[in-house]
Amino acid sequence: MSDTGYILNGITPIAVNYDTCREWAITVPLTNRRVAFDEVGDYDVSTVFLTYADDPERLFETMVFKAGTFSGVWCVHAATWDEALQAHKRGCEEARRLTLKGARHGQQQSTGQIEGEGKMSVWGEPDDFGPPEGYVTEERAEQAFVAGAQACREMLARFVEQGGHHDIAASIRANWHPGWGNDPGRPDQVADGLW
Repeated sequence: MSDTGYILNGITPIAVNYDTCREWAITVPLTNRRVAFDEVGDYDVSTVFLTYADDPERLFETMVFKAGTFSGVWCVHAATWDEALQAHKRGCEEARRLTLKGARHGQQQSTGQIEGEGKMSVWGEPDDFGPPEGYVTEERAEQAFVAGAQACREMLARFVEQGGHHDIAASIRANWHPGWGNDPGRPDQVADGLW
């Protein structure tokens, strides 16, 4: 990590040393780093100041998420507050377009110029590309979470069982959060190799 971070002086990013940046990040509420947030159709559009960035051209980030999730489907980085506001407008337009099309998740990253906004990194052109390498869909992430929770539950039950506490192990195995779907039961083997 770089020894330099960034803080906002009003709406202007200022490079500072790491300790100053860390203190600012801890004491300044997250809402003071938010440039804009909108709910547009089936999507949430969020634009924030990042504080830490490897490139001063990427201090602000606009992301379009499927509403109520952290499943990002479109992203733009910008260098200034004004560029970030323009990127947010474009993100809202993209959210409207995606809502109308019933767009799919997981889009390819590309880099390009956005008219009037300077150099920005963009991903999420749904009609042009497939998912980027290593992209994990929301559905796959949920499957991996359930398998991980099932494996963790079983490993904990086996550990307790080794101490002779079969009743506690049975209780652990009986617990499953209904929000995770139907209880898959006790696995024959503890899952591995999900990632």
